[in-house]
Amino acid sequence: MQRLLTKYLGWIEYDEAGVVDFPAGVPGFEHERRFLFIRNEAHAPVVFLQSVQSPGLCFLALPAREVETGYRLDMAEEDAAVLGLEGGAGGEDLEVLALISHRAGEAATANLVAPVVVHGPGRRAVQAVRRDRRYGARHVLAGCVERHGVC
Repeated sequence: MQRLLTKYLGWIEYDEAGVVDFPAGVPGFEHERRFLFIRNEAHAPVVFLQSVQSPGLCFLALPAREVETGYRLDMAEEDAAVLGLEGGAGGEDLEVLALISHRAGEAATANLVAPVVVHGPGRRAVQAVRRDRRYGARHVLAGCVERHGVC
C-alpha cells in the first residue's frame, strides 16, 4: 500500500492497482494522468477524483445518471480507442461521471457535455466531449440535492 497526503482528504492509503490512467490527461490539466476514484458512504453518490501526481488537485463528480436519469453517452471513436474499446462506446464496463463545479453565489452544476468515461477492466479514462448539444455543460444540480442532500 502507498500513502498520499492530499489537500482535501488528508492521508489516504491506496494500492497502485486502484489508480486510473488518463492517457491524454484531463483537459486543462494535460499533465495530470493518474487519479484515484474515492467513494465513501458519507458523501455518496459523490466521487472524488484525486490526482496521485498533485495532492492538491481533486475533482468532484457524480454518476451522470444521478444528475440526469435518462443520460445517454455519446462518445467519439477516438475517445473509445483511448479506452481500448473496439467498435465505439458501450458496455457495462463503462462508468460515466459528470464533473461538478461551483461558483460563489451560484448553484452547483454538473458538466454533462464532457463526462469522464472510465473503462473499469482497463483502468483507463478519458474526458469525452460530446459531438451533439443534447446536454449542457452547466446542468444545475437541484434535483440531485433533493434526492441525496449532498450536492
